[in-house]
Amino acid sequence: MKYNELLFLLSMAFADKALFGYDCYSDLLEQEIPEGRESVQLRWTDETAELPILRHIEADGTVTTEPMKRQTFERIFNAAVANEGYATPGGIHKVRRTLGKKLDGESRLAFFSDSGLVHQN
Repeated sequence: MKYNELLFLLSMAFADKALFGYDCYSDLLEQEIPEGRESVQLRWTDETAELPILRHIEADGTVTTEPMKRQTFERIFNAAVANEGYATPGGIHKVRRTLGKKLDGESRLAFFSDSGLVHQN
């Protein structure tokens, strides 16, 4: 999470079989960028396009179609951030501010290129 938060989101997408045409991370890495293009747009499957990414899980482990409760998300998020060695997590709003500052003056393509998920011909 500390080094590549995009892989965290992709792991959830693969667990849900949410990306059309890709079953796993290695499938995505094998994707060729067509000549004359800088990227390929990923598509959600029809079954998952309207689902929340983070969903509520019942006590028996059943994943519902309802969004995860904010309190649950914050508890998990703060524990994960603390586990990464941050003394004061600061919550998701701090992450959004930090990410926004990182992206200021930088193209989104450059940001995702740095993550290793976009390659050029």
